[in-house]
Amino acid sequence: MLEKKPNPTWSPSSAAPPSNQRRTPEKRSYVKIIVTAGDFWILIAAFLSFLFSVYLWFSGDRNAGIFVGIWVPSILGAGIFFQNIRTLALKNQGKGRDNEY
Repeated sequence: MLEKKPNPTWSPSSAAPPSNQRRTPEKRSYVKIIVTAGDFWILIAAFLSFLFSVYLWFSGDRNAGIFVGIWVPSILGAGIFFQNIRTLALKNQGKGRDNEY
């Protein structure tokens, strides 16, 4: 029977494998997310819409409460859309139009 000879230069308890077995790190693209005052206004508008919806619901006008309540995801969706536009503009800053996705 053949016995495996241990590798004297590397063991599983070593900090890193030898250079011939080392993986190259993957390139990652990080985008810095900038929170602006507009983002807070979006959150405030969505929260006020939610509170107004709850008020309408419990004051007896349930249909109006539901109608105003569906404004909340629409406001948040608009905020996410504009955040994505701003992030893409910062990511593509300095690149030509040929480098678009």
